[in-house]
Amino acid sequence: MSEPTTYNDLREFIERAEELGALRRIDGADPHLEIGAITELAAGMPECPALLFDNITGYPAGFRVFSNATTDVQRAALALNLDPMLRPLEALTAWMGRRATLQPQETVARAAFLDHSDIGGDVDLKKFPVPHLAPEGRRPLHRIRQPRRHARPGCGMDQRLDLSGAGP
Repeated sequence: MSEPTTYNDLREFIERAEELGALRRIDGADPHLEIGAITELAAGMPECPALLFDNITGYPAGFRVFSNATTDVQRAALALNLDPMLRPLEALTAWMGRRATLQPQETVARAAFLDHSDIGGDVDLKKFPVPHLAPEGRRPLHRIRQPRRHARPGCGMDQRLDLSGAGP
């Protein structure tokens, strides 16, 4: 068994996933149903790759969407700083052992992610690409009208759709 692959932030996590051959890059996708549809299709594939969308239609380059980040055992283990080559039961056993030794969270005065923050009137959530997704069990993607855009913390994307056709 090899040592865990570590990372310090999401950019490094994406690099590690790419090193494992578990990342597909997609340029030029449209956030209106296309990113959601591609994400759903990829999630149904046997290898279920992580997806990194860039150059998203209507948004500047660098405003990216990362999906299917931990939808397989290999990337879930990577996210938990476990050896991504562990088999599922081995990964679970390793995580159970690791949980017992976790250190308490540390409070810091300054966090790097705050370096790119907007405050007050500069806050504009519409500047970020948020994919429109069809909720499971709802109408097929091609029949949905007037989606409402919502970002959900911890998930990166979520859509609550107005299926009445009344609009946002």
